[in-house]
Amino acid sequence: MQKCLHEYDPATWDESKFRSRMTLMDLFKLLFPTNIIHTLAAIVNRRSTALKKKSWRCRKSHIYKFLGLLLLMENSGGNLETSKLAAHWKLVLDQHLNNKPPLSYKRFLFIRTNLSATIPEISQISKMLMDAANSLLLAIAGITPDETMIGYHVSPVMRALYRKLNMAYPGYYIPRKKAANGMIIWTMATYVICAHSKHRLPFFVEMFPHLRSGDGGPPAAITFMAKGWRHPKRAVVVVDSGIGSKKLMLFLASLGIPSTMSISISQVRRMADALQSNLPINTHRCIIHPETGIVFGVATRECDSNGKMVVAKKFVISNNFKYKYHPDPPLAEQPQQRGPPELQPSAAQLAAASATVEPLIPVYTIEALSALTTRPTKSTDPLKQQQDNLVAICKRHNLPVGGKKEDLISRILGASATAHTQGSLVEQMFYHTTRNYSKERSAIHESYAANFNAVDLGDRYFSKTTHGHTIKTWTVMMLLALLRLQMVNLYVASLNLEYRTYLQLRTEMALALCNYECDDDDEDLPDDYFMDANYFNAAGDYSDKQFVDDCADAAANIGSEEPDPHVDPETLDANSRIF
Repeated sequence: MQKCLHEYDPATWDESKFRSRMTLMDLFKLLFPTNIIHTLAAIVNRRSTALKKKSWRCRKSHIYKFLGLLLLMENSGGNLETSKLAAHWKLVLDQHLNNKPPLSYKRFLFIRTNLSATIPEISQISKMLMDAANSLLLAIAGITPDETMIGYHVSPVMRALYRKLNMAYPGYYIPRKKAANGMIIWTMATYVICAHSKHRLPFFVEMFPHLRSGDGGPPAAITFMAKGWRHPKRAVVVVDSGIGSKKLMLFLASLGIPSTMSISISQVRRMADALQSNLPINTHRCIIHPETGIVFGVATRECDSNGKMVVAKKFVISNNFKYKYHPDPPLAEQPQQRGPPELQPSAAQLAAASATVEPLIPVYTIEALSALTTRPTKSTDPLKQQQDNLVAICKRHNLPVGGKKEDLISRILGASATAHTQGSLVEQMFYHTTRNYSKERSAIHESYAANFNAVDLGDRYFSKTTHGHTIKTWTVMMLLALLRLQMVNLYVASLNLEYRTYLQLRTEMALALCNYECDDDDEDLPDDYFMDANYFNAAGDYSDKQFVDDCADAAANIGSEEPDPHVDPETLDANSRIF
């Protein structure tokens, strides 16, 4: 009956990257390559040059030691009795380094304060981190996009400074998140299996920090991911209802990328009403679109909500499954035994379903609708207040209310024409759909439920540690968050070497960094490894308009891409090799 075209198997490790005698420092250099360390040092040196403090110039060894100390302080940042940074510094030295600091406190504070990267530098560092992460993988079978929140509150002083400089702070507010206010990174993760772990673990493969308003949001991030895919074969995209939409699925399909998405019922209200009508608990119902191959399914189950059992319904769409399509015969030819006894249709019911039913929506003309206002009038005249409007008509007949006046008119005319010319067919289809369901386990719902939370599991590791101290500049906070996300990848990859807990790995890695000495610790660093020169204007500053235009173009292109002639979804390998 059904077959999954692209199994969401764990990603494949590149075995050549994991040598038998590899140390943690070797693995660190794979995920934090030299160009990233160079970039961080150059960012600090730019500030020391501006302040004319040549003695504070930063070398690569300083960055390594700074990162080591930062890891140690983050490990205990959320469990401190004191909020003083200096006291925390002394506590870390006493517990781990025998009061022998690899850096002076003043130099540590100078680096921490002046890691204020520009927007293009943050974007470039994010790309370099993900290039390094993807280099450890040979193939990815599935990817899950989601968001990672960074709790951050802008102080009144910095808010006034941003306003004075006409610089927008990219704040975000998501009430359901633990850190509702802050900054956001659009992250994408896959599952991997490690040699010293019994469970699948999340591994971040893409990070797109939200740096400017109007950057397109999740659709633009997924677009950039699809166009800049680093592996020879495409991956299945599993998306939750906060991002998923039929439009996004069709766009990904045009690029040869299969997907499974949970979408809001409001996007397909009428179809959802038919699919969930008369649907018992612990059953599911699916239909397939014969032209696009998209499977629409809804499943019900009982769940505990604050001590009260409620019936939950999940609506999922997917083009990652292949069903053998059988057009249904006319309703009169349908066998009578298609469901439980209480739902078996009688002859009278079949006749009633086949009969023409008077539509609930009246006949409308374009002239009559054009004369109406779009929304209720604000006039104080009682007669004008009682006049009908297009939004009220749409709500009355369960039609979407968004869009311009022309869209509303077209929507109403289409619904009216369908009801009055094909009403009998619609009633028969609805009757047949609501009398059939399956007690078997839903394949598309299982695939979605098993893989949609890869980013959420990665965020659990990310939130286990925190800096614990105020950072005034949001660009510093964003940059440190990117580095901490990469540390989650370092932990997951290290489980191919030996088993450690997350905090044990961070502590061992921190001590190795504090004691590390560079062989090529040059003070004079090149200045040509930053963002592409096309992203800068003549003054050397980043062009905000160029950045916003790039993101807006990416978001607007969803659904307008031509299919990729080099990618055939039917030929994608369903089985990933596991290291």
